[in-house]
Amino acid sequence: SSNPIGSHLVAVLESLQPQRVRHECGAPPREWAMIAAVSSFGVGVAVRRKLAECCPCQARCGAGRTFKLSVCIHTVSLETHTSPKGHQRPFVTISTAGKEKRTEPGDWLLDEKQWGFQESLTVEVSDKDEVLISMCCPQKMDLGVAAVSLSARQAGDVCVPVASVLPQLQPESRDFDGLVYTTPKIFLDLHKDGAKTGRAMLSFETKQVPPGIRDPGEIDLTSD
Repeated sequence: SSNPIGSHLVAVLESLQPQRVRHECGAPPREWAMIAAVSSFGVGVAVRRKLAECCPCQARCGAGRTFKLSVCIHTVSLETHTSPKGHQRPFVTISTAGKEKRTEPGDWLLDEKQWGFQESLTVEVSDKDEVLISMCCPQKMDLGVAAVSLSARQAGDVCVPVASVLPQLQPESRDFDGLVYTTPKIFLDLHKDGAKTGRAMLSFETKQVPPGIRDPGEIDLTSD
C-alpha cells in the first residue's frame, strides 16, 4: 500500500520545482533583489568612507596650493633704538599659519645706523596666507646681584599678504641653487600702536614655481 504522507510530499516538491527553475533562469526572487539592494548600499558606503580616508585634503583644498617661501631679512632700523648701547641685540620673528620662526640677534652697523641680519627664514604658505614680520628687542632687569631676562618687547611689525608678493617674484638663475624666483629688495615700514617705529629692508624668494606662474619646463600644448 502506498504511504499517503510520502505521496503528499512528492506532490509538494513537484509543485515547487518549476518555481525554482524560474528563479534560476529568469528574474531573481524578491528576497534576492532585497539582498542585492542592501549589498549595493553597503558597498557604496564603504567606497565613500574609503575615498574620505584616502582624500582628506578635500576639506582644505580651498586654501590653495602651499609652497615654501623664504623671507630674507637684510636690515632693520628703529626710530627709538638707534644704537646698541644699553640694549640687547634685537631679533626678527616671522609668523604665519600658527607657526613662528626667529632670526639670530642682529649686528649693529655703525655707518648705516641700523641692525644687519642677512638671514633667511623659510615658511610654508599659500596665496591666501599672510606673513607677520616683527622686530623684537630683548629686555633685562638688573637687580644688582643678578640680571633677570624678561620677555622680548615688540618694537614694531608689518603684515605682508602672500598674494601681494607673488606678482613681484621673477625667475633668476644661480650657480648653486639653479632657478630661483625672487623679488627685489623692498623697504617696509614697521608700526606699533598706529605709529611708525622703524623700517625693514626685505626680499622674498622661493625655489618652487609660485602659484599663478607657468613652470618653464611645462610644455604648452595650446601653441601651434
